[in-house]
Amino acid sequence: MFYKMGRGVDMMNEFTSRTGKYYDLVIRMRPDLYFNEALPSFSSDTFYTIRQPNHVNLGTGDTFQASNQWFITLFGAISTVLPSLYKTSGILCPHILSEGMIKTLNIPWKEFDIKRTLMHTPVGEYVSKQFYGY
Repeated sequence: MFYKMGRGVDMMNEFTSRTGKYYDLVIRMRPDLYFNEALPSFSSDTFYTIRQPNHVNLGTGDTFQASNQWFITLFGAISTVLPSLYKTSGILCPHILSEGMIKTLNIPWKEFDIKRTLMHTPVGEYVSKQFYGY
């Protein structure tokens, strides 16, 4: 996941290098994430994630980030520092690693709540468990 995120950031920055065009606001999200309500307004000087801790209430959402191109680029390098993030937390969880990276970068950060659906999670929210015979 973090490798693919980094590659997407690389592609964005390669476009910027070729064209000289920078983005005021960049949204990085899973392609199977569906919002059931309108997104809030975002300020480009803040890094946003969805409030979505892991199953033991630690970390932040790893499915969505929004900010300026520089903050997204910095966060997109997370795969290059995974060993040090893991050494700090001792847990290999994308929610905890995401929060660790944000705190390591020391950038302005806000979590927000929103009604959403992940369309392709195992036994996803849109498919009854009975469909799979559980």
